[in-house]
Amino acid sequence: SDVAIDSQGNIIITGTIRFEGNEAFITLKYDSNLSETLGYHIHNRDISIGEDNAYSVAVDGQDNIVVAGVTSVEFEQDIYIDTFYIVKYSTGFEIISSTMGPQPDVGSFALSRPAIAVDGDGNNVLAVSIATEEGFNYHIIRYNHDLTEIVNSVENVTAEYDFVSDLAIDSQGNVIVTGYRMDDEVSWYYTVKYNSELTLLSEHIYDDVVGNYHNWAWGVAVDGSDNIIVTGISGYETGLSSVGGYAKNMSFAQGSYSGNYYTVKYSPDLTVLETASYNSGGGDMARSVAVDSSGNIIVTGQVGGQGDGNYHTIAYDSGLNRIASVSYNSGNADGAEGIAVNGNNIIVAGTTDFEGHPEIFTLNYFLRRLPTRVSPDDEGEVKVVVPEGGGTRGTINPDSGQPVTINFKGSRAGSYTLRIFTQLGEQVHSERISADSAEGWFEWLPKGLASGVYFVHVKGPGVDIYEKIALLR
Repeated sequence: SDVAIDSQGNIIITGTIRFEGNEAFITLKYDSNLSETLGYHIHNRDISIGEDNAYSVAVDGQDNIVVAGVTSVEFEQDIYIDTFYIVKYSTGFEIISSTMGPQPDVGSFALSRPAIAVDGDGNNVLAVSIATEEGFNYHIIRYNHDLTEIVNSVENVTAEYDFVSDLAIDSQGNVIVTGYRMDDEVSWYYTVKYNSELTLLSEHIYDDVVGNYHNWAWGVAVDGSDNIIVTGISGYETGLSSVGGYAKNMSFAQGSYSGNYYTVKYSPDLTVLETASYNSGGGDMARSVAVDSSGNIIVTGQVGGQGDGNYHTIAYDSGLNRIASVSYNSGNADGAEGIAVNGNNIIVAGTTDFEGHPEIFTLNYFLRRLPTRVSPDDEGEVKVVVPEGGGTRGTINPDSGQPVTINFKGSRAGSYTLRIFTQLGEQVHSERISADSAEGWFEWLPKGLASGVYFVHVKGPGVDIYEKIALLR
């Protein structure tokens, strides 16, 4: 699923609904608090085929809604192929116009999940990868407001596999497309920048992650200075089918996966400025990124691996220093896929597996910075900081809703682990981060825990220490 915000602060969600053997676009509009459904639309291009999957949504200057996805068309009798499909709705979900991609003259055809954005002139820009005789290539198409094609571009026809994941449009109308290039089962972030006429301006292949041979960029955003932020997955797998990376329904269920969130910040000319990595200790997959009006960078996705994952959202400042994070576990398999920001509100959309059936599930967060950090004086030390209102008389109130900051000072950058135990040795929390310096911190929200004494254990380069804390409800 994907999410966008209109000029009134209403939240637009799109995804796929399955019913009576059919798959159809479903697009919903909520108020800014997710408390009221303002409208929805279920759409099949051809109900007799009934195979339509929505993946991307955008809103234009008139609050019209544009949805892009994949539709199945009959190539020959009882032989079906997929092509991209775009539908534009009014604010009241009346269909204004629609268009679909080419119907190739070959029986074997595949494409990546399409992505859609709207520029400042109301033009609609689509990015998708389509299989040709040369391989998979980036295809970028600009349409006018009624979805009539204006110009298109096919990039890097010499590459074997280039897969589009997302696109963004900067303040100058330039189009930035990200995804990944795959060659001999090794993949790299691949980001391309075009002007508004889809002439290539610059490109960058990011392959600096040592030891990780699967690097898939999944989301892109631009900040107020037109810097480019790309996030995705960096890791390795065992037995993972490569087709899962570009099929219309991405799935990592075919193999065991171990990876990190990996975020790269570029200058407008695609020079690398900063990077950040996050590893919970499981199979972590960053899927989307947004930038708020203060330049904070918010990344969301799934941690914990396929089948038992949680939503996990991280807020960084403009230098990719982590300032806040939050996980959500419904008790089912959860995975966030889309993110949008409205002021300090962060809207995350994805799916949760409810009794074996995936459902669209949306959260609305409020971004607040962590309490002022207190750096330990010496290497090997840990300091626990309780925020104002988070407890009294040196204790922590687990019902306050305030995060506790656990600051550490090690000997160098590297992997640091936090574990928290009861007095009886029962582990109630664990987390691992990749710190880019010797000093760092964990954010812990001790929600739902009983009053009592707990032990905090931080371990990493130059630090291996237990601290005692007290929770009092």
